[in-house]
Amino acid sequence: MKEIFWGDYNIDEKKAIDMIKNGSDYEKRFMFGKIMANSKNLIKDLEYFDKEDLKKLLTNFKVPNFNRHYLEKRFCIAKNYFLDEPCEIKELKWMM
Repeated sequence: MKEIFWGDYNIDEKKAIDMIKNGSDYEKRFMFGKIMANSKNLIKDLEYFDKEDLKKLLTNFKVPNFNRHYLEKRFCIAKNYFLDEPCEIKELKWMM
């Protein structure tokens, strides 16, 4: 969780988890975006969210243009893991 901020915010891990669990919708979207973009442990960090909040965040998330290819893969993996939605990532597809 520490690596989701690159020194651009003064938010420690305890505060980040509190924002995820008890924050406003804006704070939850902010934390979700930071985790999607920067987390080394994407699945573990997303598990801090309440299941209903996470479902809403995954359903409404719009992949930004910056670093789009990378973020689309992470978003697809998260949707597959948490929402059981099909995910096809060309680089990870079994070759026949």
